[in-house]
Amino acid sequence: MSAYLGGNAYPLTPTEISAVVQAVEDEIYVEGSYTDYYQVAENIGTPRHWKSRVHIYINPEYGGEFEGNDGVGEAIYKFMPYGEIIRLFRLSNGHVQLIGDPENAFPITQPSHRTIFYDDEAICKLKEKWVKRFFVVDISPSQEMVQEAQRRQKARMGYF
Repeated sequence: MSAYLGGNAYPLTPTEISAVVQAVEDEIYVEGSYTDYYQVAENIGTPRHWKSRVHIYINPEYGGEFEGNDGVGEAIYKFMPYGEIIRLFRLSNGHVQLIGDPENAFPITQPSHRTIFYDDEAICKLKEKWVKRFFVVDISPSQEMVQEAQRRQKARMGYF
């Protein structure tokens, strides 16, 4: 774990932690995988309008180097339909860019991959040490919510 965070480590700010959470939510809406969150995690909506409250664990430090970029961090969360993943992200110009393409299904051969490939106790230990937050997925978002996610994703990545 944390293979990409060797060398200098820097603390994430509360703003950067919030940006990680927002990037994760936005990607789910942009990718259209929000319907896969039905009955996943706690429902904070109504029985007729499900909204999943999903935990995310973020390494409170970032650093290291990945593909020539400084400012790499890690998070663990459920990305449906793939299950729980460990996701790398890069901090760039005030934005968080998630590393890895969901269309590849997060195989072990990629830096961002499913946690099923790790020892359960090792994952539990990381979750105990990392910052615990949550994100919300509305399984039937408004068109405006999706458009806002697309706008933020385009600002973050240059495309959506």
